[in-house]
Amino acid sequence: MEKYQGIKINEEIILVEKLPSDSPYGNEDSISQAYVVQTDSPKMLETAKTWAAIYKYVKDADGNYIRTETGGYQHERVEGIVHRYKNGNFDFYVYDSANGSSQGGKLSFWTAKIVAPDGKEFLIGINSDLLLDMFKYNTFINGKCQSKVWLGRQGGQRVGAFTESMPAFSQSYKDAEFRKLRTTVKYSIGDMVKTKTNTFVYLGEQTEYFSKQYLYEPSENSRIPDLDVVGYTLMVDNKPFKYHAYLILDSINIDAIKNAEDLKRSYKDSLSNAYYSSIIKEPKKLSRILAGHIDDIDESFYWEINKIYYHHKAEAKSNAYKNAKKVYENSLSNKASFVKSDFNRMITDMGYWLDSEIDFKIAGLYKDFFIKYKNISTNDVLEFLNKHLAEFELAAPEYADSIKLKKLSSVSLEDDYRKYLQTVYVQAHLWGRHSGIVVLGLQSGREGAKLQ
Repeated sequence: MEKYQGIKINEEIILVEKLPSDSPYGNEDSISQAYVVQTDSPKMLETAKTWAAIYKYVKDADGNYIRTETGGYQHERVEGIVHRYKNGNFDFYVYDSANGSSQGGKLSFWTAKIVAPDGKEFLIGINSDLLLDMFKYNTFINGKCQSKVWLGRQGGQRVGAFTESMPAFSQSYKDAEFRKLRTTVKYSIGDMVKTKTNTFVYLGEQTEYFSKQYLYEPSENSRIPDLDVVGYTLMVDNKPFKYHAYLILDSINIDAIKNAEDLKRSYKDSLSNAYYSSIIKEPKKLSRILAGHIDDIDESFYWEINKIYYHHKAEAKSNAYKNAKKVYENSLSNKASFVKSDFNRMITDMGYWLDSEIDFKIAGLYKDFFIKYKNISTNDVLEFLNKHLAEFELAAPEYADSIKLKKLSSVSLEDDYRKYLQTVYVQAHLWGRHSGIVVLGLQSGREGAKLQ
């Protein structure tokens, strides 16, 4: 599947000329600068006209600049000149390299001189990356390209010069065909859809009946007012959250994907990369271009993908915790002076691990939930979660004092729940930090747990 590169080369091109100012404060280059404009972009043309306008300084009969009463020079606004040319017949010369920018580093463009079919010369800015492509696929003698060039843009911003021997020139035709494709919202679960920049697989309309909510408490160890996460509660919403789910396929070899198992395997492999495929949630179904179909995907597949992601994340966080624990135990046995910081690192990593483990368990419950339930109510959700709350038991001896589980079904916070939370806060203080302490409750309603 060809990837859209955003290269646009029209049959005609507009150059908006900025005249040399002939300023009394210093001489400018005698060759006019020009702004390259696509013929089908009125907004770009207006921007170019604004850029090209200059102030021409007024001279007297003897050729001297006329001063104002305040000591300045008289001047008048001169608009830029709009030239329209048949594209593909320009001479191209490298004129000046990218100079330093005011923020440091190099500018992203070089200056080129082009000669139009009518013999008029202009200076234009050429994107450095696109100029490199010109050097790779063309012959230059004394700074002049030996082929006639076309002017165009990539991504709407980067100005480039292209010859017919360049791959980018051929790509412009493919991009033009892509822009003609029509978008639609008439696609189903498992369909691949694409935009100019991304390809997705549609995972259907999802409904979240329950989700993890964070519990916060003001931080006592920070000089700056802050909140610590002291735990989580599993919230069942009276009005479930509906959205459309999409998996971005940019880091996956799409051509190798034939069915759901292929996609799961490739997605899992992608998680080891820095730029793994991510999932997006949209309140409305997006209008996209159809690009194919992947077999054997149903509405529970979305949560299977979530399980793979959170299991991978939990494994990574578990390893980080185990490493931090070793460091702490070594420093404890050596009676090092930095035991406290090592202890805090261990507890923090434990919190990250538990966070990912809970998300992994939630994804698993949702997969089971979609299989077992069709027409459901809030009470169905509460009953289902109460039956499966044991799923959140994390069998690790070192967590005996830090993990607390409790089943709740009340809409409001009852006294026993408040006492329970206070017990957990005391436990948190005994550990020396709030992070890593898990409170797993079950509530109905849109309001999170609050202490009074």
